[in-house]
Amino acid sequence: MKFYHECSGNGMCSGYNCEQLRIQLSKISPIVLDDGSSFIFTNRLSSYEPDSEKKNTHPTVEQLYIISKRLLYFGRPLCPMLIWATKDGKPALVKVKPGHKKPVKIIKSPSLSCLAYGIYVIDK
Repeated sequence: MKFYHECSGNGMCSGYNCEQLRIQLSKISPIVLDDGSSFIFTNRLSSYEPDSEKKNTHPTVEQLYIISKRLLYFGRPLCPMLIWATKDGKPALVKVKPGHKKPVKIIKSPSLSCLAYGIYVIDK
């Protein structure tokens, strides 16, 4: 399985099993975290799109560390993928590897048009 770092149009590893895990996780969203907050996994590739209504926001890089532990379907971690997040209030393209020791890595100098999966934190 390969993970593409560059903005190549697919933004993720590929394969039937990866896709099936993402589909199933998106069906059980929203997912509630231990602290009571929740997030939605959309299984949709898109460029960076801020939520103008501020109802659902991109997670911060710090929140992605917590969320990455829940990117599982029946105990199976999702394949590595690109996710849009924010760092210090600015867009950040992040490589997320659920189930790994270091699950979150910021990709340097991303274009806002790069495609990545959507995870949105639901405001309480």
